[in-house]
Amino acid sequence: MNTQELLQKKGELANQADQILKKAKDEGRYDLTSDENRQFDEIHADIEKITAFVEKEAKQTALAEGTGRRSEQEQPQRRDGNRIIQPGRVTNEDRQEALRGWFMSGSDTGASQVNAKRRRGSQARIRVPSAPRCPAGLSARK
Repeated sequence: MNTQELLQKKGELANQADQILKKAKDEGRYDLTSDENRQFDEIHADIEKITAFVEKEAKQTALAEGTGRRSEQEQPQRRDGNRIIQPGRVTNEDRQEALRGWFMSGSDTGASQVNAKRRRGSQARIRVPSAPRCPAGLSARK
């Protein structure tokens, strides 16, 4: 018997066990007779044997196939014009746009800087550090 036939046999056995329970329930009984108990137990013993055999067969098939090379899952990609964007990967262009945004502190951040930030996978707005302050008592002008 092949695996499909074994699984079909298991299904037939499960239906037989279900019929035994249904018969007792239809008769208003919630206890099986000794003969019904014996049949039910034999059916479930056969079901367990089939299940164990199918599991062993699957385990052996997995060993025979070998593990082989398992590659990483492909990362999702989007397109921005002609470029392929991979979230989480920072390109040189992203770095340049982020630096440009930092240089432009005090002015509105351009759409290209915001897009570069999003391509890097960040949802936050670009934050630019403020210019350092002069120590107290020193004048910025002379």
